[in-house]
Amino acid sequence: LFIRKQQLPPDDPSLYSIYRSMGSLYSTMGDDSMAVECQEKSLEIQESMASADYGAMSITHYNLAIAYDRIGKRTAAIEHANGAVSKATLA
Repeated sequence: LFIRKQQLPPDDPSLYSIYRSMGSLYSTMGDDSMAVECQEKSLEIQESMASADYGAMSITHYNLAIAYDRIGKRTAAIEHANGAVSKATLA
């Protein structure tokens, strides 16, 4: 994933899935701060894309909700949990 990320231009839309996967890996390893960083970058890329993939955005919001909850940021966790639900209803 890290090699692939370095090969793509910074505005490549496929980077969102790489960042989301990296975030999931960091979360699995227990590094939730890095997980948040990667998931936020994924969401930023997804929101900038011309055609929105609401299903993918819902998953990213869900991942962020879990990571924020694990680091004790309940307000951010709730915001992203609500974001996951709202994007899922649009998918």
